[in-house]
Amino acid sequence: SKLYPPEIYLELFTPSYLPPWIEENIAGNIPLESALYNIEVKSTLNRRELKSSVEKAKAVNNLVSLETMGHPIVRPNNALFAFSSDLSYSGKSDILRYFEIDPTAKTSPDIRAFCVIGRGYWFHSDNGWIFWKPTNSFTEVAGFIGGILNTVAIMHYMKPYLPIGTYFLDENVEKIKVED
Repeated sequence: SKLYPPEIYLELFTPSYLPPWIEENIAGNIPLESALYNIEVKSTLNRRELKSSVEKAKAVNNLVSLETMGHPIVRPNNALFAFSSDLSYSGKSDILRYFEIDPTAKTSPDIRAFCVIGRGYWFHSDNGWIFWKPTNSFTEVAGFIGGILNTVAIMHYMKPYLPIGTYFLDENVEKIKVED
């Protein structure tokens, strides 16, 4: 559906724009306008799991929002975190596999940041893709977390005022100006 995203493992959001709908003992619904980051977590990143993550990120990017109703929004970033990869260390890198799966990855990626422990941290910036090499002290994980925190701080201040009432209004209702 264009209104509900696929399952996301970790969602960073700010309730100060539009609050989430959360029912007791049930996963909540977070308005796209409040979302800052969607992070999918994988135990082992393989081609099938990466393809699934790209499809979910595309679905999130295609969700209907207030933006389509004439109100600008800052869309959330999609990220991926994996504890390992099925690729050999001497073969193709995870970023090259991502480029094969997502045809827009080099210019307008659906997943803007990802980290594979022991393999590295990649993020897309205005200058293209940046690679953070792995170390024995797992600085790639610290870089991934730091990148998310930096982006969240920026995104929080970029979010515009959102008229929540727009969600409850029927845009198809005819409106007539009342004359004196």
